[in-house]
Amino acid sequence: MKRIFGPEGLLARVLPGYEHRTGQQAMADAVLATLEMGGVLVVEAGTGIGKTLAYLVPLLSAGVKGLVSTGTKNLQEQIIRRDLPLLSRLAGQDLRLVLMKGRRNYLCRRRFKRWRTQPTFRQLDEAKVFDELLGWAGRTKTGDLAEFEAVPETAQVWNDLTVGSESCLGSKCPDFEDCFVLKIRRAAAGADVVVVNHHLLFADLAVRQAGFGEVLPRAGAVILDEAHLVAQTAVRFFGVNLTGRMIEDFSRDLTRDLAGAKRSVRRIIPELGRLEQSAQAWLGPLLAIEGSRSLSAELKDKKFLERAARVADLLTVVSGRIKDVGEAEVETDNLVRRATDLADVVRRVVDDGADDLVRWVEVKGRHVTLHASPVDVGEYLAEALYANVRSVVFTSATLSVAGRLDYAQADLGLTGAADGLIVPSPFDYQRQTLLYVPSDLPLPGAETFIDAAADRLMELLTATRGRAFVLCTSFRNMNAFHQKLEGRLEYPCLVQGQAPRTVLLDRFRQTPGAILFATMSFWQGVDVPGPALSAVIVDRLPFDPPDEPLVAAKIARLRGNGGDPFFEFQVPTAVLQLKQGLGRLIRSRSDRGLLAVLDVRLIKKGYGRLFIKSLPDSPLTHDLGAVREFFSPDYS
Repeated sequence: MKRIFGPEGLLARVLPGYEHRTGQQAMADAVLATLEMGGVLVVEAGTGIGKTLAYLVPLLSAGVKGLVSTGTKNLQEQIIRRDLPLLSRLAGQDLRLVLMKGRRNYLCRRRFKRWRTQPTFRQLDEAKVFDELLGWAGRTKTGDLAEFEAVPETAQVWNDLTVGSESCLGSKCPDFEDCFVLKIRRAAAGADVVVVNHHLLFADLAVRQAGFGEVLPRAGAVILDEAHLVAQTAVRFFGVNLTGRMIEDFSRDLTRDLAGAKRSVRRIIPELGRLEQSAQAWLGPLLAIEGSRSLSAELKDKKFLERAARVADLLTVVSGRIKDVGEAEVETDNLVRRATDLADVVRRVVDDGADDLVRWVEVKGRHVTLHASPVDVGEYLAEALYANVRSVVFTSATLSVAGRLDYAQADLGLTGAADGLIVPSPFDYQRQTLLYVPSDLPLPGAETFIDAAADRLMELLTATRGRAFVLCTSFRNMNAFHQKLEGRLEYPCLVQGQAPRTVLLDRFRQTPGAILFATMSFWQGVDVPGPALSAVIVDRLPFDPPDEPLVAAKIARLRGNGGDPFFEFQVPTAVLQLKQGLGRLIRSRSDRGLLAVLDVRLIKKGYGRLFIKSLPDSPLTHDLGAVREFFSPDYS
């Protein structure tokens, strides 16, 4: 790798402004060794290392088919639009590169043809672009919804124009040979590098484990960037999930797909009505729940279980009725399978004694999702990934705790079974940053904390002249700080929820002195280089609520095995989340700014030393005067 990454190497000769980084070369060497010898490698690559090139160059050099998975769309676009084309030009190779998304991101020709004859729009703004939508659908080569910017990818109309795996007719579809998903799969099968996201990767692995085929092509190497998101993403796929919308979509599709078989559909409609009513009676009461919690109480409730059984039985009845339909054979086969599968999912999600999965419910707005999830995904990853791929590389800027990778490796089921490497950031945190932790604020749980912390925020934001992210561990704290400070600050205040995330970030970048109040969704995947972001202030240490279903289950399992859940799980998790939040600040060698944590436990509790040891090597101060001096007038 030296001939490519070295001070006189290829990159230094052809890339303007290229800087040789020993850490980048060390990472590339380790990745290449793993690709050549096989095995699993876990790499923490500090911000500024250039980790994408440090794994893409070895991947291309090793000549193996590679699958690169990321946690965010921004990184996907960077890899497929910038990094890989650059390397293709440098190598003088015409590399075959494919960005592959889940099937819900592609137009379904069969559904579009049916919808075109009777278009339905659930929002007036969507209806205004009907003609544009028809034109795009007729000329698109990829069917990728992202091409049609006039309607957001989240718009309701796409539900009628795309199809999930449960509704796809596969090779029996009359438009099979022109299917956009089939085309992208064929392109991926012949590609040198396929870029996906973690959701698609784990959905594919879960499908393979269940014996239902595969979506992604087989690869000799899988590289998972933003690997700190892997475990929390995988846990949602190696289990069972059920939403009320799944039943609604099934009922809607049945009515539409069998519209021509009118006499038979009339026989099914009464059962469909009872099915929808029963599903509402079963799931409707759960809408009173805020957020997520365990289903342990419901699983002991006879009425809840009887309602679930009623839904499953009605799905089975509907399945039998569909079989009697003489027309539309392809659609009926698919609908029978869907009804049977849904009935199985309903029964499994409430069968608490069938396995070691954790049953829990998640409520967002008017949508209820029931989950049966594994406590740990390590065993699932071992069976689905490590046993089937010769080389696997995990990398992220935040994987280590107190200079060790033990926690991340254990979380991924790799204890004693993987190589590890920590590559420090090349940035000079001693010069570029200041870490402020107050010594005189109340504990975060105290009644007086919000008022005292808001006053301290006022002083800090005055010193930084705005230009800050105020990252909170709850919406309650975020809204409280915003309400208490907005009228007192002379700087523009933005708050999460006012506009979509991308719009808020654009406003922040374009508004001098702006302050953004946000929660956990802004703790990662955000890049604002330069003085526009000169401070990241965190309200408290980001411990996960111990009553969250998966957190509680993990704590119980560790305790039952004689472990220490606090130091083996809760502290490491909080450390990595804090590192992610503070990692928003320094994105280049020219950046300079304040890292602040308004939680006195960081310096007054023994476990605070683990946090400090895990954070960047910044000068630590408890003195507001030092903060003001750091932001003296000569700094802009």
